[in-house]
Amino acid sequence: MHPFEATRNDTGKAQAAAILSRLLAELAHAGILEGEPATLAGQLLARAWTGHADLLDGATEPAPHEVAIAAMALALAVRHQAQRQNETLQGVYFLALGMILDEIARHAASYPFRAVDLRLLDAAAATFSAPAEELRQSPIMDWHGL
Repeated sequence: MHPFEATRNDTGKAQAAAILSRLLAELAHAGILEGEPATLAGQLLARAWTGHADLLDGATEPAPHEVAIAAMALALAVRHQAQRQNETLQGVYFLALGMILDEIARHAASYPFRAVDLRLLDAAAATFSAPAEELRQSPIMDWHGL
């Protein structure tokens, strides 16, 4: 790996953290979410990176767009909270996932998405439309071959 690749990967992760932090700050400001948005964003990304660093860092193919990473991190958080049976936090992350997917749908033409982004977004959208039982049982990243 070249030194500039690490910088790109860190930048993509930082940009995804900023997207998540702003989104979670909106929910905190509305009184829907408790906690520090930047800290929660960092935790969501750390969980997403666990086991999927090669994909998210762009080691095996081009690095995903930061908004696709943010959507996937929220989808993983929804499923994680469903498995923990924390309905309150699951609902907050579900709302955030819906907000980011809506933003992406409304402005899709302005995003330079590649195949890896579409796979991540498909997995995130599958989480958004999945029945509650499936959220508790299905490992979304494996199911989508990510």
